[in-house]
Amino acid sequence: MDDSLPFADELQIDRLADQFERAFKAGERPKIEDYLDTPLRPHVLKELLRLEVELRQAAGEKPTITEYRSRFPGDKAIVEAALGGGIDKTGDNPPPEGDDEPPLTQLGRYQIQRCLGRGGFGVVYLAHDPQLDRPVALKVPRRKRFESPEQVASFVREARTAARLKHPLLVAL
Repeated sequence: MDDSLPFADELQIDRLADQFERAFKAGERPKIEDYLDTPLRPHVLKELLRLEVELRQAAGEKPTITEYRSRFPGDKAIVEAALGGGIDKTGDNPPPEGDDEPPLTQLGRYQIQRCLGRGGFGVVYLAHDPQLDRPVALKVPRRKRFESPEQVASFVREARTAARLKHPLLVAL
């Protein structure tokens, strides 16, 4: 599977993963299968497999590779790729393929406390904002997503667009 998707596709996958995670954390127990009606199906499946295993483990469950192989019999190669050949004996989810990002302890003024989750697009960290004395979540895109000037420019355009959003439920600083 080609991991160099257009930025817009990466954002769509990221949005689906965020929606899945919110539903899971709200106790709805979403099904990966309900998110796969998209031309990006293989990529979405890979991302949601990783995410579901991580969320289930955080909830104290012990998901198995066998369970996912039987749940997605026509997608065994994607299951293997997503879960790194399996969930190891300790029940830990292996890091995503190519996860060579160094661990962060500080990002700007933010003090990184721990990793909340990893996906194809980036890593989400729990951090402390000392200026406002509050916890924050930081979504940091992976460096490998920005191998060309065009990819960087596309990301900056998207960030500027997001920064201009105005809505009563959005907090602006």
